[in-house]
Amino acid sequence: MRIAQLDLKAFGHFTDRRITFDAGTDFHIAYGPNEAGKTTISRALKAALFGVPERTTDNHLHANPNLRVGVVLELGNSERLAAMRRKARKNSLIKYDPLTGDELGEAIPDEVLTTWMGGLTEGLYTSMFGLDHDELVAGGKALSEGKGELGQSLFEAGAGLSSVRTLRERLAKEADDLFRPRASSSAIHKVLEQYSEARKEAKAAQTKPAEWESLRKATEEARATYDAARSQQEVLQREARRLERLAAVLPDVASRSLALERLADLGDVTKLPPEASALRMGAETQLRQAEQSGREAADNMARLRAELEAIELPQTILDESGSIESLYFTLEAFRAARDAAASAKGRGEQADARIGSLLSAIGESHQDNLRSLIPSATLRARVQSQATKGATLQTELDALTRLTSTTKRELDDLNAELSELGLQDVPTSVVDAISVFEAQGNSESKAEELTRQAANLEATLAHDATMLADKPIEALVSMGIPLAAELQHFHAAREELETRRQILRDKIEGIENDIATVSGELEGLMQQSEVPTAEHLAEQRGLRESLWQKIRSKVFPAQNERQEEEVLPTAAEYEFSVQAADVTADSRFADAARVSQHSELLKRQAQMRNVIELERTRLERVGKETSELKSQWQALIDKYGLPSLGVAEMTDWLNKRELFMQRYKAYADVKQQASMADEQAVMMGNNLSLALSEAGLPALGENESLAQAIGRARAFVDHANKAAASQKVLARKKKNAEEKLADAVAQADKSKSLLEEWRVSWSDSMQAIRLNPDAGGEEATARLGQFEDFEDALDMQDASRAELATAIATVTRVEGETARLCEAIQYDRANRSADAVVETLYERLTEGKKLVQRRKSLEERIEEAGKASARADQIMRQANQELANLKSAAGCETLAELFDAENRSAEYLKLESEIDAIEERLVTASALPLQELLSQAAGQDLVLVKASLERAVGDLHACTPQVEERHGKLIEAEAALGKVDGDAVAADAEQRAADAVARLSNLIAEYASARLSSSIISEVIETYQQRYQGPLLARASELFATITGGRFAKVATDFDEDMTILVGVRANGKRETVGNLSSGTRDQLFLALRLAAIESHVANQEPMPVVVDDIVINFDDASASATFKVLAELSKKTQVLFFTHHEHLLERAASAIGSGSFMAHKL
Repeated sequence: MRIAQLDLKAFGHFTDRRITFDAGTDFHIAYGPNEAGKTTISRALKAALFGVPERTTDNHLHANPNLRVGVVLELGNSERLAAMRRKARKNSLIKYDPLTGDELGEAIPDEVLTTWMGGLTEGLYTSMFGLDHDELVAGGKALSEGKGELGQSLFEAGAGLSSVRTLRERLAKEADDLFRPRASSSAIHKVLEQYSEARKEAKAAQTKPAEWESLRKATEEARATYDAARSQQEVLQREARRLERLAAVLPDVASRSLALERLADLGDVTKLPPEASALRMGAETQLRQAEQSGREAADNMARLRAELEAIELPQTILDESGSIESLYFTLEAFRAARDAAASAKGRGEQADARIGSLLSAIGESHQDNLRSLIPSATLRARVQSQATKGATLQTELDALTRLTSTTKRELDDLNAELSELGLQDVPTSVVDAISVFEAQGNSESKAEELTRQAANLEATLAHDATMLADKPIEALVSMGIPLAAELQHFHAAREELETRRQILRDKIEGIENDIATVSGELEGLMQQSEVPTAEHLAEQRGLRESLWQKIRSKVFPAQNERQEEEVLPTAAEYEFSVQAADVTADSRFADAARVSQHSELLKRQAQMRNVIELERTRLERVGKETSELKSQWQALIDKYGLPSLGVAEMTDWLNKRELFMQRYKAYADVKQQASMADEQAVMMGNNLSLALSEAGLPALGENESLAQAIGRARAFVDHANKAAASQKVLARKKKNAEEKLADAVAQADKSKSLLEEWRVSWSDSMQAIRLNPDAGGEEATARLGQFEDFEDALDMQDASRAELATAIATVTRVEGETARLCEAIQYDRANRSADAVVETLYERLTEGKKLVQRRKSLEERIEEAGKASARADQIMRQANQELANLKSAAGCETLAELFDAENRSAEYLKLESEIDAIEERLVTASALPLQELLSQAAGQDLVLVKASLERAVGDLHACTPQVEERHGKLIEAEAALGKVDGDAVAADAEQRAADAVARLSNLIAEYASARLSSSIISEVIETYQQRYQGPLLARASELFATITGGRFAKVATDFDEDMTILVGVRANGKRETVGNLSSGTRDQLFLALRLAAIESHVANQEPMPVVVDDIVINFDDASASATFKVLAELSKKTQVLFFTHHEHLLERAASAIGSGSFMAHKL
């Protein structure tokens, strides 16, 4: 199945938006920026296929009743379904026209679309055939957390789930928390223990008022004995704690005394700040550095002053620096002026010669005001305008003359064509026949096409009927089917029986495990020593009684007692039987706990065996009910003549038959339409033959098709229409030609009059520019050109004279200033040119400025050296003052004495710190005030204290068992006294036992539910693994190698402890577990498994469209290209819709698979 078209008629922010998924390729990439509607289109697709959610966010533009989204689906056999979805709880599907988007009003049952979707729900379809970036990352993470366990990984990838491992772990933990056979801390074990204790306490509680007084006295004696032992124990504990405290603090007390002695040995010490030593060393360092800096500054200052005195400045040149620089920067202008003077003189001579030549050509002589000879601009413009106007008027007159002649010839030709053209009549019946054909189409070809379609559909139906029931089409159509309620009844009954069977099997398995646990506990009791049972005691007592009766009847016979001949037992035999019975009785009394436990275990074992027999009986009953249900089912399908299938398979078969019936209905419709089209073609042919005859044309021929006859009729009509149209066109052309001829004659007369007026004005203008009145336009243009050249020559003459004067002035000024400078600075130029002299002076000025700058730099450095010397002196004064302050604080005169004072102060401070730390430890360890602790420790010897501590600890250890023994006797006495009022105790115990039974029932139900759910999931995973492991891993290996660009060669299996896991095999053969793969590679492994699972599904079921949403945004370019390749390969098997916000991926896809391998849709 594929999606051919999606119509967002009114959904989200879309209105009448259509997306067509062309069948030319089944790989479609929809792209657009954020907010373009990618997510909305994805929701619209789900809404079209599965319904609009009750609570939707896509109604912000269109109200809920107006929401509409249409979809066109196609099957491989070309069957199509066009359905418009509206928001409603029922009857939400409506047929619509995919071309116009109009709703046709007929409802489509929801079951039809469900059948097209293969029975998939929205959740199943999304998980199996949808994949986005978040799901891809979650899948890779699930692979890692599951350690690549094979069955679970395959099932998660195949089902599109990433939480199976979490679900299985939660169910296992819930079950283990409730019950584990050997875990006494589990909930069920605890409740069982509470129940057993309550039952024992209820049995033991009895009222014994006669013992009350003796028990009371025994209790008081036990309490007095315990109190005395407890008092002695407390005395020993206090003494041991005191000695422990002394033993712990005596080393620190000794250390404190030693530190105090060393502190006293130091005598009077001036305590200096901790940083005194650092301050002294810093001051000494500063003093040495400052002395060195002062010496270096003095040496540097002397050297710089000597260098300064050696500099001699060219003062006369520096005084004229402004003039020299000004002349230097005008040298370029000076040289240009010198060259310009010569050039201007030459151009002036040329202008004089040109002026003389032009005067001769014009016919004038030299005079003072030569510019008066030049015509005014107005005159020149008028002459040019008149020349152009005259040429234009003559050209127009010639054109109008030619137009008049041409139009006359055109009129003659039109009159000839009109006389030759005749008129044709078209009968109305011919036009009507063509109109009917165009309106109704080619009924003949339509009938043939429908007949062909009907034959194809009939062949397909016959094949489907054979495959479904091995029957003809009509037999399958007329076949009856069970009611939906009957099918639902059998389906529910089968599921109920399967559930009951599984529950009973699990209960039997659980009870068998419990029996094994109880048997193990019994075996453990027996391995410790033989447990004296009540049966064994009764057997021994019976033996003893039988021996005694033999002896009594022989030695002390009763009156009238019959004597029988039998051997009397020996004294040893009788004595042994008595001793054996007594020993067994004593053992049961002495080992009452084990005997009770053994008895309870035997009782539980017997009860569980009874329960397991009961459950097996119930399991057999379920088996019989299943057989009866199968018989009833067989009777039902035999009644309707249906194939022998199970309930689930029959539902699938009925769905296929329903599809068959829909196709049969379509076949019948096509067949009926073919018959109607054939009748329509015959009627249309008869009418057309009559119309052709009326037009004088041959009627419809025997072998002539309807389309060919219509073609002849159309040709006849077209020829007649063209003749009528030609007549109208020729008449219109003749009228236009007559009007054009009259207009041309009028315009020619007007043009002649204007030309005469122009000739008069032209004669006046020619005289003004010294030409003959009949001169032509070329002569006038040439004369105007001469006057323009004459004016240009006068302009050149004036410009050259002005330029020459300016150049001479510049040269004269520079020469004079240069001469002045040479005289002022006493420089001998020796006939050198002015510009060479100025350049030399400028070079000397530049050198002088450098000397000035050097002198200034030396003066600044001398000043800096002086400042450095002053700073060194200041630092020396500060350092000496700091040392003087430190010596004053230490009360000494020299640096050596200061150094010694610093060492004594540091030692004193260190001892003080040690003493403070010791005293803090003493107070913390003893939890006593310091003076109290010191007084207790005074005169104590550590060796003697430790010896006393060992004795005290030994006495305490010896006393403790006695105290515990006496405390146990006190508890026993108080318990015995408390049992005197046993009725209340027994009632309370019975109530607690009943509560434990109720809690136990609930816990067992919860345990059974958790174990059953976990077992079902495990069985599903195991079945999936067994069925699909081989082909899935083979295909996933190929895809994984492609997506990773060959970094990994395949996916393989390995073993880790007790489970089979997935591993990636690199190109060099190295195996990597899922946990060792990078997150990106894990995502690519999950993608390979998902695509392999999808390919497996489409190979065995009806293909479903695969929807992919931005899964390559974190892939590198090579992996993204490889992913597009595998998606393009998948699109050859089923439709692939790829949504993305990243337009650049189109270029990546085009470079990887070619632009023709996919269709792009811009959102």
